[in-house]
Amino acid sequence: MAYPTELTSQIKAGDTIVQFQTLKYGLLGSKYGWIALTEERLIYNARLYDPNSKTKTNETANFPISKITNLQIAQQKIGCFGKQGVLRVNMQGTVYNIIVGKNVNSVKSLIQAFNERS
Repeated sequence: MAYPTELTSQIKAGDTIVQFQTLKYGLLGSKYGWIALTEERLIYNARLYDPNSKTKTNETANFPISKITNLQIAQQKIGCFGKQGVLRVNMQGTVYNIIVGKNVNSVKSLIQAFNERS
């Protein structure tokens, strides 16, 4: 599988990709991002949702697995289109809400792989 350059450029020597998921979201699934789990890190390029300000932003991040407290899937009301799937990444008390849209089932396998490593 060919991975995005934004991902491969962040992989350190000796680290390998364990799980990769393309994320499609938006009204027609026309927008996309991705999320990857490596042996050592969670790396993503996706849309995040802030429930306090009700804003969406595009973000790329690279978190060490050792700093992530837990991952969970939730349904979150976003905008006027109802609820969407959100991957909540809790990193030492700070929660990042990655919009996964209808990709909930695929992201569950990423959570399972994370749980097996932590």
